[in-house]
Amino acid sequence: MKKHDSEGVTVVLSQKWLFDNFLCSGDTPLNGQYRPFIVGELPGVTPKKTVVDLENCRFTLPEEGVRELAYVSDELSKVFLAALTAIEKQWGAQYFPFIGKGSVMVGICTMPRWLWNNILAFAEEHDCAQGESVWHIFDAARASLRPYTPRPHPLYEQGYHSSLSAWDEADGLIYGDDVLIVWSPSSSTEEEIGQRKWWPCDYVLSWIENELIPAVGNWANENSKKGAFFSWSRKRKLLKWWQEHAKVKDVRIRPISEGERYRVVGLKETVEILQCFYNSYGANKEIFFPENKMRKLYLALITVLRGGRGHASYIAGNLQFGKYCDTHAEIIEQLQVRLQESGANAHSTVIDYRLRALLAALDQDDSWLRESDKEQVFDALLPLMEFYDQQMLVRRHSKWM
Repeated sequence: MKKHDSEGVTVVLSQKWLFDNFLCSGDTPLNGQYRPFIVGELPGVTPKKTVVDLENCRFTLPEEGVRELAYVSDELSKVFLAALTAIEKQWGAQYFPFIGKGSVMVGICTMPRWLWNNILAFAEEHDCAQGESVWHIFDAARASLRPYTPRPHPLYEQGYHSSLSAWDEADGLIYGDDVLIVWSPSSSTEEEIGQRKWWPCDYVLSWIENELIPAVGNWANENSKKGAFFSWSRKRKLLKWWQEHAKVKDVRIRPISEGERYRVVGLKETVEILQCFYNSYGANKEIFFPENKMRKLYLALITVLRGGRGHASYIAGNLQFGKYCDTHAEIIEQLQVRLQESGANAHSTVIDYRLRALLAALDQDDSWLRESDKEQVFDALLPLMEFYDQQMLVRRHSKWM
């Protein structure tokens, strides 16, 4: 800021605003459709001046200044995303949603409220000061779960190992009477994260599912013996009920391109995930999908259309061919014509409808495609998957913060 009226000004930008308006635009044109911090050109001003919005203040910059700011945006995006990925790895929190206002926590899983209450009751009865069994490892508190070992333990070092609490509000993560179990980092910045010390998030999830819940179930059933009408038949029913209902839901938002996970997900399911994403994307800023990448998608669609599956009229409508196409052969012919033309760059709505057409052409099944044809489709979808994965990383660190 070297202009006389802005020199020395400090602008504070929130993480949410950065993600929504400034970061992760990629190699896109310098306009507000793709980069929302660019408001637009000042009319009737020579030389050209552009208004930029930095959350709570606006500046006018020459074209060169806007280009420099966009460059900063792109470079900062790389650093920002790398830093978020590094935090996830350090905390064992890869793909978990980050939660909180003012302090950063991590959503581990959801579970029924009654199950969480049983876990707290189990922890209270197994306070570390009340016994020396392998499960007397809790600093019992009424509202949180704090595993703690005050003495040498075969599995853990002395000290606290985690701090878990339950949230009942997190849009899109909690349904019905469930609660979200939230992990907090250690209050000590020097606390080392590891299975013997302060537990990482992925270890906590595994511990809850595979060790804690079965132990709580056994404890609850042992307590049922104390009733006046206890019977072994009743115990078996309780055990069966517990096994069926005492379950957690994994809330991780996993990528589909990383490690070629799309092969495990499957072609049809991958297209469904992408179509749903691009259907809802673009409320604040648009995706920039160059023409050369759309060509690969059209070529893949032609390959699938040769199978003659799906309703031709529906597919043609999603490709904006309308009444001109009544058969799959006519659609293929129109797509080949489009490939010869110089088309415009695609935005999220165009991609959404092209993916709808691809889903219809698959006809709810991809098993009939040859492996080489599947590879062609996956290759065409790869840029869409990579952008989806990037946005899921952003979402994990912004939606619930």
